[in-house]
Amino acid sequence: MQLRRWQRSANWVASNPLESNPRVNSLVNDSIVELLGELQDRRPHNSPSPPSTYHNNSDIEMDAPQSDHEFLQTQDPTHYSVSFNDSDTTQLQASALDMAISQLAEELESFLFNDFESESSEDDLEERDPEFFAEVLLTTDEIEQDPVSFGQRCPRMKPSHANPEWFPWPDKAACILDLFRHLPRGIFSEAQMEIVTWALSAFGINNVPSVDVMKSVDDYLQSLCGIHTVHHQGALGHIYYMNDLAGIIRQEMANPRVRQHIHHYHEDSGRHLEHAWQAEAWRDLDPDLATPMVRMGHQDYYVYEVTHLETGDLVIPHRWFTRRHKPGSEQQDLYCMAWKLDIDHGAQGYIVCKWDQVQVPVTSLLASLPHISESFELDGGYDPRKIIGVQKQPNEGLLPWTHTNWDTGSLNPWRIKAKNHRVLTFAMWVYCDDTSGNVSKKWNKHNSFLFTAAGLPREHVHRQSNIHFLSTSNLAPPLEMLDGFVDQLEAGQKHGIWAWDIEAKEMVLLIPAVLAMLGDNPMQSEFACHVGLTGKFFCRCCWAKGRDAEDEGPLPSQTPSTRASPIPSPSHIPATDTSSIHSDAGSEKSASGKRRRRIETLSQLKERAKRFLEKHQLRTPDDTKKTLKSIFTKSSTINGKTEAKQMMTQFGVKDTFLDHFRDKVLSFISKLPRGTAREEKQRETDKYVKEELPDDVYSPVWRIKGFDPHRDTPVEILHVILLGFVKYYWRDAMTRLSDEQKMSSHTGCPPSMSLHLDYLLWQEKHLSSMPVLCLDVTFA
Repeated sequence: MQLRRWQRSANWVASNPLESNPRVNSLVNDSIVELLGELQDRRPHNSPSPPSTYHNNSDIEMDAPQSDHEFLQTQDPTHYSVSFNDSDTTQLQASALDMAISQLAEELESFLFNDFESESSEDDLEERDPEFFAEVLLTTDEIEQDPVSFGQRCPRMKPSHANPEWFPWPDKAACILDLFRHLPRGIFSEAQMEIVTWALSAFGINNVPSVDVMKSVDDYLQSLCGIHTVHHQGALGHIYYMNDLAGIIRQEMANPRVRQHIHHYHEDSGRHLEHAWQAEAWRDLDPDLATPMVRMGHQDYYVYEVTHLETGDLVIPHRWFTRRHKPGSEQQDLYCMAWKLDIDHGAQGYIVCKWDQVQVPVTSLLASLPHISESFELDGGYDPRKIIGVQKQPNEGLLPWTHTNWDTGSLNPWRIKAKNHRVLTFAMWVYCDDTSGNVSKKWNKHNSFLFTAAGLPREHVHRQSNIHFLSTSNLAPPLEMLDGFVDQLEAGQKHGIWAWDIEAKEMVLLIPAVLAMLGDNPMQSEFACHVGLTGKFFCRCCWAKGRDAEDEGPLPSQTPSTRASPIPSPSHIPATDTSSIHSDAGSEKSASGKRRRRIETLSQLKERAKRFLEKHQLRTPDDTKKTLKSIFTKSSTINGKTEAKQMMTQFGVKDTFLDHFRDKVLSFISKLPRGTAREEKQRETDKYVKEELPDDVYSPVWRIKGFDPHRDTPVEILHVILLGFVKYYWRDAMTRLSDEQKMSSHTGCPPSMSLHLDYLLWQEKHLSSMPVLCLDVTFA
């Protein structure tokens, strides 16, 4: 039994430094001495080799191990086994004993002189005796540590060995170090973490995980509760990666610090506007994306379902919203906007009167559709699931009812998907912008997508922890990455996203919705398929018009002998490769030089400003999509390239996603043989478009349900005001000053006392001391 105890001690010591455990050193040394003493008693002292036979009270057998007292089992394929049995006496061959002792000596040498800090394999840890392992840990915890000795190294452990009190981390040390390694804006390299773990061990702290162990913990945590990254093969040919949108939303709903602030219903706040859920954009959100239900008592009321009021009337709610109980009160009451129903006795059904709309508090709702369907015969009414049609105006014809289906019991589809769980909307601000490249090439120019929960208050929505990264790429353009985002968004809007609601302590089904897309003006113009601010129709929201080509004129020729060539018409100006197309103004050069603006009279300037400030007709998604389809059709027509460019300039639209496929078509047309008839070229082109191009060649922004890129791209204050006209007004003012006036302005702006200007001017002849003087100015 002592030999068995020594073997277990040696196995444990192999993965722990002996120099840091005096108690373990003593335990191992005593075991080794006892083992060698027992071996020495079984062989003569005066012979270098064991005798041919040896008799003792014990019976030693080869290849016949007795499991009760087995003390040695080598890893050699011959599997030598030595057993003791007090009942018999058996001979032991000298050569076999030599081999056993030799093998034992090699293992002892390996244990005593090899590097004990090397990590053991997971299989070795599995084979250890758990009772002895716990006994040794308990014993070593009671040992008084040397102030300068190193702590014990933490063995690589599987998640099954983790301390449940620190789930999902294996233990306290792993939790703290993992949080330490993932501090925002404070990422540590592996070399730095090696120094940190070494320092902790030098302080005598036990069970400090190594860097490799922390990597294993990271992989385990990522697989357990991390955000998965989705691989995308872009429609334009680029590969990019995007974080799982549904996974991020689930974490938001399960985060107790965030969940309590998220709103899901529009608030009718009157003229007061402070948060996103109080704005018209949320109020006018597509009813299929807004929160479709409320829970009152034990009943769930859904939009587009017949509902019984306490007054006895039947209505169909189509939108839920909240309103403060009293002015200044924090209590919110739920209301619904509902359409009244008219009974059609001939068809024995109901007609939805959209022209007759009422606001009803949810406290006045009496019964939902499932309950009404069970009792309508007893009440003497008609089946509430039978909707005859929709009437938008009195005395008008009926339109078909499409929101629910008779085959599904006229139930809202979300009621069927939710299975008695609550359904909520999750509105988002989606942000995209480009990051300019660094001169040192530390990073290249790239585009990034992020999003924030729009249901958060303003003081929370801009916190770094509430801004979630989706994707970045220095190859894929924004609209190609948007295509991957829309794929995830459509899947969430079709099936919903199941998440744990930490506030309600239950599973809920979420409907993701894009409330608005944020960015600077060029990026938002690209989202809206607009030419940009330099275009003739420079506004992405309306049809405000800028200068025409006739407002421009050529600069005088710098060479008198050179005559100016005719200026090309606006329709022949080629589109640029950037997110916006340059307008006629200042975008072309004539043979005589650059173009310049004609001098405006005061009346002309007033007229242009008045025209700019007028209320113009708004752009609509339907009109823009029709225009883009016409442009693509013209581009796919033989000799239609010029006319397509004219349409882009005329309507101020430009789809960079569509341009990729337009270029493919134009390149195909240019490679057709010149002698081919036009009709044959057109047939070949149509065949190429049908077989080689995808079905949807237009911007993925049009696939975002309930999103209008002309209205839902709010103006960014930073670039429009501070870095917009304020900056240009100041630049215009500074360009009119002479150098002396600029110097006077520069020296007069900062406080002269804090800069020590007299001292600086007195020392100006000492050029070598200028860096020191600048440093003095910095710290003055």
